Amino acid sequence: MGKGLSITAFVLSFILPFVGLILGIIALSIGKKDEDYGKGLAIAAIVIGGALVLILIVLLIIGASLFLMSSPINIEKSDQIGEALEDLFKNSCQIAPPFSCRDDFRVYENEIYITLINTGTKSLEITSISVDGCTEYSDNLSFASGESVSVGFSCNEVILDKGINQKTIEIKYSYDGSTLELTSYGTIFFKAFTNS
Repeated sequence: MGKGLSITAFVLSFILPFVGLILGIIALSIGKKDEDYGKGLAIAAIVIGGALVLILIVLLIIGASLFLMSSPINIEKSDQIGEALEDLFKNSCQIAPPFSCRDDFRVYENEIYITLINTGTKSLEITSISVDGCTEYSDNLSFASGESVSVGFSCNEVILDKGINQKTIEIKYSYDGSTLELTSYGTIFFKAFTNS
């Protein structure tokens, strides 16, 4: 029985390397009781089967890697991820009601221009607007519901650092005819694009 199992293991190690490897191990362990069991063939089946199994595993890993790298599905996903990151890092302006601002604001090396919109139902009078690190805008601005006003700020420092930048906005205002001063806060995010 040992010699026939060794021969089978040797032959199968070329056709089905994993099966030849397992049968070679079994033939080697069973054959120790029998003098004429084909020890050389069992060892050859283990070596050949083991080597071919390792080669197949390496080839499967390389093939899977190449497939995943060239797959149109992944290319589309990477494009979608790129677009999502671009949207995430585009200019955005968020201010608490009764204000909103347009995302197409302009940012220069040390200046910011923002367009504020009165989203409330009443006319407003802005007494001051401040942006981190920039001069405070303190002229009184009055505008009705739905109207917009553009405001510019000179900043004390270069604000276009590489990457994503963030500035906090504070708006002090009152409703027309009211003496109660209210404050609204917001944030602007912008990405500095450098020309190389």
